[in-house]
Order: sequence, then structure tokens, then C-alpha cells
Amino acid sequence: RPAKDYPNLLRAVHHLVQRGVAVHLDIVGQPDGQGLFESLQALVQELGIPTHVEFHGFVANPRVLLEQAQAFVLASSQEGFSLSTIEAMLAGTPVVATTSGGPEEIIDDGETGLLVPVNDSTALAEAIERLAANPERTKQMVEAAGQRARARFSVPTMLDGYETLYRAVTGQ
Repeated sequence: RPAKDYPNLLRAVHHLVQRGVAVHLDIVGQPDGQGLFESLQALVQELGIPTHVEFHGFVANPRVLLEQAQAFVLASSQEGFSLSTIEAMLAGTPVVATTSGGPEEIIDDGETGLLVPVNDSTALAEAIERLAANPERTKQMVEAAGQRARARFSVPTMLDGYETLYRAVTGQ
């Protein structure tokens, strides 16, 4: 979907390649059938980064890729509550996301992940590079992110929240 702002992410990869950072981007998701996929492929060629980007299409179990990834990056221009961000946190993958709505509800910037402005490929690249440059701090963020995701967004926590809400509404 256009709101995922893949062009911003591709430009961030280009910045990293220009800086000499070894980077490989795996993009997961089905083509939209409206030309977005083709325009992204063209942008990859235009930026000269075809060996740094791989389009996987639909992946039934993205957790495998998340567990292998050195970072999960959400470059959205608009985002609601992002389940994929929580999945990354639970998989032990460091998260970089834009301040596009939903991620701010999930991530504490600098504590459980990194937040950057929308449509700022330079800031996105810098955040990705910051994760790689400080593995000890990144490890601390990953641990805090996992704890936060389990504490706030696990099924038992959500069920408890619903039960509390239902009891409040029904007066029980």
C-alpha cells in the first residue's frame, strides 16, 4: 500500500549504501495490482540498489524473517496500530518506525525502539545505522521491547482488559 511509504525506505537504503554500510532490505507483502510494485522495482533500479533489495511477496510466516533480521523498519506515512511492529518486538528484532500515528502508541523512542519523522529517509537511514553502531544499546532496547510487548499486547493481557471493560460496562 502507498501509505507504507516504501520509496522512503528505499531512499534510506540508498543513503546507507552511499555511506558504505552493508545493508540488505527484505520487503514482505503482496503486490497491490495497481502499479505500486512496478514503480518500486523501477525506483530500486533508478537508485542503483538492486543487489540490496529483495521482494518476497506474500510470506505465510514472516516470523522466520523477523528472527533473522537485524532490524525491522516501518517507514509508513500513515499507520494505525501496527501488529507487525509488535510481532517484530516479540521476535527480538530491533524496531525503527516513523511517527505516523500508531507506532508512537507502541514504541518508547530510545527505550523500546527508534522513532523518526515521516518521509525523512535521511533520519531513517541514521536510525538504522545507529542500531548497527551500538549493539549493546540495541540489545537493551530489544529486551525492553519484548517485555513491553508481552506486558501490554499479549493475548492474556488483552483478554484481561476486555474482561475489565465488560465488567465496568455491565456493572459486575
